[in-house]
Amino acid sequence: MVPYKNFNVEANTRIKYPKIFTMEIYKNNDFNIVLAQQFLQHSSVVTTQRYIGITSEMQEKALLGHIQIL
Repeated sequence: MVPYKNFNVEANTRIKYPKIFTMEIYKNNDFNIVLAQQFLQHSSVVTTQRYIGITSEMQEKALLGHIQIL
């Protein structure tokens, strides 16, 4: 198993490659979730968020971090 260099994901099966690729698209395009959603052909952004592992806690932490900056 080889750990993927930018994420805590081990690329040990072919099923993980689309997820890793999508995470790269998401990260390298200013975290554009709609672009990732369209790439995966998901009908809902929520489905895409679950697929790439964005949790409510992560969203809340990001929001709180933004509010503190203001």
